Amino acid sequence: MYRLYLFRLDLKPYQNAVTIWSTDYHISPINDLKGLLKPLGVMFFDKSLSDNCDETNSCAKYLHILSKNTGMNPSNEIRRRFYEFYKNQMELNVVDAFVCFHPASMCELYMPFNRSIIVIASTRYELGRFEPDQWQKWNANLKEIASDPRNLVAANNLYDVEYIRYFTGLNVTLLPSFCSYTNVHYNPTRKEFLLAATHNFYFEDFFLKQLDKYLKTVVLSDMIVIKTKALYKHYKYSALSHHPAIIHVPYQVSTMSLFEQYRMSIPLLVPSLDLLTEWQYQYGVVNERTWDNLNYGKRPNGSRITGESRNVPDPNDEFDRNAIRTKSFVVHYYQIRKSVLATENLGV
Repeated sequence: MYRLYLFRLDLKPYQNAVTIWSTDYHISPINDLKGLLKPLGVMFFDKSLSDNCDETNSCAKYLHILSKNTGMNPSNEIRRRFYEFYKNQMELNVVDAFVCFHPASMCELYMPFNRSIIVIASTRYELGRFEPDQWQKWNANLKEIASDPRNLVAANNLYDVEYIRYFTGLNVTLLPSFCSYTNVHYNPTRKEFLLAATHNFYFEDFFLKQLDKYLKTVVLSDMIVIKTKALYKHYKYSALSHHPAIIHVPYQVSTMSLFEQYRMSIPLLVPSLDLLTEWQYQYGVVNERTWDNLNYGKRPNGSRITGESRNVPDPNDEFDRNAIRTKSFVVHYYQIRKSVLATENLGV
């Protein structure tokens, strides 16, 4: 099948253009990059390993050696076999650069090919390299990648810029996602305010009850708030644009949906820095901020490796208000000011 695929593959458009290869686990960051660069003539081999790849018609086809089960943290044997298989294949011969968003560590796989490497972390950069020895090795490789002027190391949000700096000492580039692919602009025609997904059922229920009590005491007593998922099982961007605003109780320090809604100019309501810091300290509402909490349901009091920054709180300490405030929340939700209202009065 692979030989038939190569036989049918027209390589001329790729040979006459800058060509980028991706095998990401998240469809939105690479879709955003394609939306920006394709109009400039850049070509892509987008072989997505995401569960949602069918939404962008980018599911990995005719991808050898690497799979959805092995790509997140490929063994040394898989890395060797991948290089041996692809080093002389026609489709890799026309590739000018590899890009890695989610996980950023995917780019370790591409280092032997001696091409430009673009690392743009869209979440904590050690995704897939959780064990201390793997994380340290990834740090060393990331520094090697950053040392080559052909390459780029970046993050799409300020938190992850600072997070990478804390553990590697690298001053990486901030490249916020643009998300023009929504092709939608704010057009309020409905009354319901939406509550974005919180990924924390118990706090979400508590929050809505407290918010309802608060709204009954103020002039906003006729304000209707409904969970996005309750109204839309699968929403379209145009549907979101018809609502007056979206309330966010962040479960993560940065999400692609926030970039999308910001690009659509939808007003966004978020708890203030002080309030969210307190909610995180007391309730752990930003429950995907650290991998230990997401993967094992355990809020950590520190990182698995030692950072290179001094006099800065450990960003993975969930029990230090200074770490929560200085590293997690002076970012994304407060980094984008236009159309974002941070408030102390969200009902709790």
